[in-house]
Amino acid sequence: MKKIILLFCLALTTLGIQAQRLSAVFDYATFCTPKGDPYIETYISFDGRSLNFEKAANGKYIASVDILVVFKKNDSIINYSKHKVNSPAIASPADNNISFMDAQRFALDNGIYTMELTLKDNSKPDSLAEKIVEKDILVNFPKNKLSISNIQILESYVPTQKENMLSKHGYDFTPYMQAVIGKEISNLTYFTEIYNANTLVKENQPFILNIYLQDYLSGKKILNNEWQKVLKAKPINVVLSSLNIKELPSGNYYLIVEINDTANKSLAKSKVFFQRSNPAYDDLKTESQSFASIITNDSLLTIYVKALDPIANPDEQHYIRHNSEKSTLKEKQDFLDGFFIARYPETAEEEWQKYLEKINYVQANFGFRAKVPGYITDRGIVYLKYGAPNYIIDEKFKASDALRSQGSSYLPYQMWRYDVLPGEGSKKMFVFWQEQFTGADYRLLHSDVRGEPFDPYWETRLSRGTIKEGEIGAAGKQFERGY
Repeated sequence: MKKIILLFCLALTTLGIQAQRLSAVFDYATFCTPKGDPYIETYISFDGRSLNFEKAANGKYIASVDILVVFKKNDSIINYSKHKVNSPAIASPADNNISFMDAQRFALDNGIYTMELTLKDNSKPDSLAEKIVEKDILVNFPKNKLSISNIQILESYVPTQKENMLSKHGYDFTPYMQAVIGKEISNLTYFTEIYNANTLVKENQPFILNIYLQDYLSGKKILNNEWQKVLKAKPINVVLSSLNIKELPSGNYYLIVEINDTANKSLAKSKVFFQRSNPAYDDLKTESQSFASIITNDSLLTIYVKALDPIANPDEQHYIRHNSEKSTLKEKQDFLDGFFIARYPETAEEEWQKYLEKINYVQANFGFRAKVPGYITDRGIVYLKYGAPNYIIDEKFKASDALRSQGSSYLPYQMWRYDVLPGEGSKKMFVFWQEQFTGADYRLLHSDVRGEPFDPYWETRLSRGTIKEGEIGAAGKQFERGY
C-alpha cells in the first residue's frame, strides 16, 4: 500500500500557468471479510483549496467531485463505482482551507488488477474528467494460509456510531493521508489484520507478534521503538496499537509487522513505508548512507528540491514553495531522500540520477536570460514531468515567412510530440509560443494531455486572429499530424 500522488494541480507542478486544478491524494488497502472474501478499500483525500465552491440553497457553499473507479483484469471490467462526493458546507469560498475524504470498498478475488481512477470537479463547467491514476494492484489472500492485510497508519479511530465505509470491528478507522508524519505527532497509530494464524498453530494457541521500526537506508532496527505481544491464534487477529515516535528523528522508515512462532521463527512479515520530519531530534540519529548526503552545497541542493515541484504532491509542494529555502541542509537532504524512496523503495538513487539528468538538461536549455531557471519555465516543467519529446516542430522563423505567405501570420512557436504517454495514449502534443516577437520565453499555450492547458481556439491566438475560431490553418494541421 502506498499513497499515490495525483499530479494535475498547480502551476509549477502540473499546472504552472493555469488556473488551479483539482488536487488530491489517493491511497488503498486490501483486506478480507470474516468469511475469507478479499476486498480493497480506496481512499481519496481532496484539498478544498483546489476546488470551486458553489452557493447552495441554504446559503452555504459546497464543492462536488465526480469519481469513477474501475478495476480491470485482462481488459475486462471486474468491478467499478461511479459516484459523487460533496465537500462539507462552508460559510464562504474564502473558508476553503479544508480537506475531505471519499472511501469505497470493492469485492475482488485474488489476482492482479489494473485500477483506473478518474475525477471531475463538478463546480467548473469547463472541467474535463481526468484519469489520474492507472496502477496494477495485487490481491493475494490464499484460503487457509497465513497472510497479513496491508498495514494502515491511522489519523484517528473512534467507536462506530453508524456503519460506513471506514467501519471495521466496531470502529471507524481514518487513514493518515499526509505525505510526511510531522513533529506534532508523538504516537504512530496503526491497524492491520492477520488471517488464518490458526492454520499454523492450533486455534487459541499462542504465537508472537512483533512490531518494530526499521531505518530504510541502513536496514537497521530502531531500538526503543518496538512492541511485542503474545496472541492466541484465530481465523482473524485484529492488531490496533501505537508506537511512541516522539523522539524519532527525521528520516525514512518502515513500520514492520512480523509473526513468529513460539520458537521465535519468522512465519510472515508485512511492512509500510513512511517519512518522518522531526528536526528537534535529528542530532540523535545515527548517520546512514544516503544519496542526498553527498550534496553539501546548500544553494545547489535548494535548486534540486525546487526542481521536484512538477512531480510533487500538494503536501510536498507546500514544503518546496514555503519551507525549502529556510530549511537546513540536513532537512533538505532528508526531503530529497524521502521523496524518491517513497516512490521507488528499491531503486530510489537510480531514479534520482535519472531525474537529475532532466534537471541538468532544462537548466542548460530552457533557462531565460540568466534570471529565470529552466526548471520553472513551461518547457522545463513539461520536460521534467514527461521527459524528452519524441519530435519537436520549431517554427520560430517559418512563422514570419512561409506560414505568412499562406495568408496567416503566426507568432514563433514550438510543438512537442510524445509518441506514447502512460495513461494518456499515443501522439500527445504540446504547443508553446512566444506572445511577442521579442525573444521572450516560450509559454505553454495548448495541449491535448489531460490536466494540461487546453484552449480550443489556440490557433486563433497564435495567428493573432488571422485564423478564425473554428478554422484549421497550417499550424492546426501540424498539430493534427504531429509533424
